[in-house]
Amino acid sequence: MGGFSLKRYLALALSVVMVAVAAAGCGGSSGGSNGQLTEVKVATISPLSGGQASLGVAIKNGAELAIKDREKDLAAAGYKVVFQPQDDEAKPEVGTQIAQRIAADKGFVGVVGTLNTGVAKGIAPVLHREGAGLVMISPANTGVVMTESGWTNYNRIVFRDDYQGPAGARYAFQVIKAKTAYVMHDKTDYGKALADEFAKEFAKQGGTVAATVGVDAQKADYGPEATQAMAKNPDLIYFGGIYDTAGPLFKQIRAKGFKGAYMGGDGLDSADLVKLGGEAAENTYFTSVSADYKTGDGKAFFDKYKKAYNDDPAAYALYGYDCMNIILQNLIDYGKKNGGKVPDRAEFAKQVRATKGFKAISSTVTFDAKGDNPSSKVFVFKIESGKSVDKGAAPEK
Repeated sequence: MGGFSLKRYLALALSVVMVAVAAAGCGGSSGGSNGQLTEVKVATISPLSGGQASLGVAIKNGAELAIKDREKDLAAAGYKVVFQPQDDEAKPEVGTQIAQRIAADKGFVGVVGTLNTGVAKGIAPVLHREGAGLVMISPANTGVVMTESGWTNYNRIVFRDDYQGPAGARYAFQVIKAKTAYVMHDKTDYGKALADEFAKEFAKQGGTVAATVGVDAQKADYGPEATQAMAKNPDLIYFGGIYDTAGPLFKQIRAKGFKGAYMGGDGLDSADLVKLGGEAAENTYFTSVSADYKTGDGKAFFDKYKKAYNDDPAAYALYGYDCMNIILQNLIDYGKKNGGKVPDRAEFAKQVRATKGFKAISSTVTFDAKGDNPSSKVFVFKIESGKSVDKGAAPEK
């Protein structure tokens, strides 16, 4: 049988160590070599709780579906994507804290969000500065400031307020035939900017702006504001803000006897507007993004979303899906060229900004030098019998 051999023992021990080291090396996440996938992280940042959760959850769900759809393509490029949705509660300070955590985690390669411009204003510069240019694509931010601040990591696929507000004003004057408008907003960056843009264009069209006033969001009693609005006897009341404020506000103004039309921006695009406003929400118009859920890829997305979440997709679900798909496609392209390595953030941001002709479901996306998507259009919807009815594109002049 042979006796004890120190030489044989040391040789055997060394071989065991070498095998263990080799096995450990194959499990790393820095390269996508030897058939192993590089693990990277992506996030959504949107309100998942509170009064604006219906839109925030839609963004999260849409992005999640995109990741599931692209799993095989990502694996072929060397990646396993881990999804970590974040709840900003629609609060700027919460969003900024989330951004700081994500910026410090080198595993993150992209962010989809936010819903609110006021929240995004704190997040984008943190991801740009502390996150070394970590990519962010918004499915919903319309504030002009977001693409006028030089953040090379930030892009969006929706229109700007200086396009949305005037489009609404043209529709109000030319189609609704309103001659006087009482303009209100919720004092947020989004709401005030949208209301100001509407007021400027409405006056330019030949209408009269009776007043422009700010209200505190989510008050219980809007009696004084309703009385002030009724004193001006406007044909139309325009509100720059979100549905969770608009519903109760519209209800209390109707109770004072207002018979005219309401109007607002994409912040009103939620079924919860009718839940909160009841019959008072009838004859409300709003500008928003549009998606064809009846034919082609839009119907396929609708059916997929319904099956996955047992609910119809809210306004920004498809846009969350499209934004995440843009990040994932760029990641796939990067991985094929670089052996599945974790992307350099600044380099990846430059690649994403150069996106041209991407065939998303909502539009064909091309980012300009500032990160805007010029192909995004403004559509008008009206609440009729408790349902949102598409009235087509807003006038362009």
